[in-house]
Amino acid sequence: MTASPDSSKKPAAWAVYFDPRVIRVLFLGYSSGLPLALVGATLGVWLAETGVTRASIGLFTLVLVPYTFKWAWAPFVDRLSIPFLTPWLGRRRSWLLVVQLVLATSIVVLGTSDPKEDLFRVALLALITCFCAATQDIVIDAWRIETLAPEQQGAGSAMAVAGYQLGRLGSGAGALYLATYLPWSATYTILALSLSIGLVAALTLREPADVPRKPIAPGFAAWLRSAVVEPFADFTTRDRWAAILLFILLYKLPDQLQGVMSSAFYIGSGFTKIEIANASKIFGVAATLIGVTIGGALTARYGSFRMLVACGITSALSVSLFALLSMRGHDLPLFYAAVGVENFSRGMGDAAFIAYLALLCNRAYTATQFALLSALAAFTRDLLVAPAGFLADALDWTAYFTVASVCGAPALLLLLWLKPQVRAVAR
Repeated sequence: MTASPDSSKKPAAWAVYFDPRVIRVLFLGYSSGLPLALVGATLGVWLAETGVTRASIGLFTLVLVPYTFKWAWAPFVDRLSIPFLTPWLGRRRSWLLVVQLVLATSIVVLGTSDPKEDLFRVALLALITCFCAATQDIVIDAWRIETLAPEQQGAGSAMAVAGYQLGRLGSGAGALYLATYLPWSATYTILALSLSIGLVAALTLREPADVPRKPIAPGFAAWLRSAVVEPFADFTTRDRWAAILLFILLYKLPDQLQGVMSSAFYIGSGFTKIEIANASKIFGVAATLIGVTIGGALTARYGSFRMLVACGITSALSVSLFALLSMRGHDLPLFYAAVGVENFSRGMGDAAFIAYLALLCNRAYTATQFALLSALAAFTRDLLVAPAGFLADALDWTAYFTVASVCGAPALLLLLWLKPQVRAVAR
């Protein structure tokens, strides 16, 4: 577990962003965020244009499974070396170079496929792209955690989220703009080439110092125990480790309950598609970028614990603005205010939360433990809020968003109870 830094060494709030290592995280974040829309919303538009049925398009969400289960092969990324490359570049950089080249290739080949002729081929290539993208995330997260100092983790998290948002914007809105004037094959090729931003960053990275690890006894069972079992067992040695996992599971619940039903709420409130796009996709993304930037600086200055408390409170309050909006109906200024405050608050919270997850990791098992913790946080988004539609049907919108806001209380109470444990790693 990473030791708490000396408070006398805290950098100035904004100076932390000028470290070249932190700046590189922005470019790596772009590479991390780019593939998601290319196998998600953008691919859905392409499939719809070619006449693929809605049922088949819906089934394509299954190709995103690697993002949820990336923890399963993270131990291999942590422990396996790549012949010839690892002795030359180091473990993290060699993995990153190989996976980015394979990822770019899979995106190009996916773009040259024809959904009309062979839908299974498109699905298989989308699945391969997701697997490569999830593996890339494992390596990037591990490099960031191992390279940045504890007091830089907040800024590093902010840059990762900012780059991720820019990558999603490029493969979402950017791809649709390109596809308006170019074939889909050219669109996917151009976006695959834009991964060179992350590739150049990867080649200029400084390989983090390798952490001494216990030698592995001969035999597959011994290797499996060392690479897979020990990282998970190590976490259970922490004081109140089960409560820490429960906190990770619940902390983003208000945001996720708001997000999963937001589109239905906007349409039901009479907002047009253009109003929704301008507010949630453009203004909201800008607010998120500002939020993560400020959140990263404040986390560097005040530490993750204080920021987790502050952002937990503001997150719950920001969701309650949607309860007010539901009572006002089609109120465009309040709509922008609610979207802006919620995205700004969520961005600040993401910077502090991801920094805390990073600081929880034992550097001997960085990739494995962070993949597990981030997957647990994503479980809320992917599964825990799945019944939200039934709750919305049972309540009116005002009551729904009020309940969503109150759902932030358990995580805050857990956080206060865990104060000694959180401060031990996050100040």
